Amino acid sequence: DREKVITLALIHDLAEVIVGDITPLDGVPKDEKRKQEEKALATLLQGHPRSEELQSIWQEFEDRTTPEGKFVSDLDKLDMGLQAEIYEQDF
Repeated sequence: DREKVITLALIHDLAEVIVGDITPLDGVPKDEKRKQEEKALATLLQGHPRSEELQSIWQEFEDRTTPEGKFVSDLDKLDMGLQAEIYEQDF
C-alpha cells in the first residue's frame, strides 16, 4: 500500500520532535522509550481528525506488524547505516 508507506515514512519519527532521538547509548530502557514516544505522539496528534488512524499506523512501524511497517523500518535502518558511513568519511 503505497499511501501507507508514505504516511509511515513521514510520521515514524514524529514523536522525536518532543522526546528527541533516543539511542541505545542513552541507556533508556526500550519500554520507557516506547512510553515516552507514545505519549509524545498522542500529544502531537491531539485533536487531529485522523489521530487514531495515524497512531495505529505508527504502531505498525514500531511493531513491524505489516509489510509496510517492516519495509519502512528496514528503510530507516538502511538510512541510519548510510548516514553513519557518510559521517565516517567526513571525519
